[in-house]
Amino acid sequence: MFECVALRDLVRLDPDSFASAPEKALRDALNAKFANRMLPDLGLGMYVFRVVDWGAARIIPGDGAAYVNVSFECVVFRPIVGEIVEGTVKSADESGIRGTGRVAGFILWTPLSR
Repeated sequence: MFECVALRDLVRLDPDSFASAPEKALRDALNAKFANRMLPDLGLGMYVFRVVDWGAARIIPGDGAAYVNVSFECVVFRPIVGEIVEGTVKSADESGIRGTGRVAGFILWTPLSR
């Protein structure tokens, strides 16, 4: 259900985040980018668990923001076939069942066969 995956990305840090500790500024920027987003082939990004490593910041002239290559671990929700997910049914019709769950805000279960 939940997995911790290692990822790398280039993160943009706005100048107003320079006053924060580097790890906190990076974690905040990564959470804004990855939390509550579908990550292709990985699942639903929940939150950044840990910032593992980061490189030197680059500032592009005329931008003012710092760009940093970051290695981090992200917790993702990736249900497997046959797994039971608790939720509330909101509606049902021939196209499938729509509902909400504690983990994912909106879920659509489609029929396997017609």
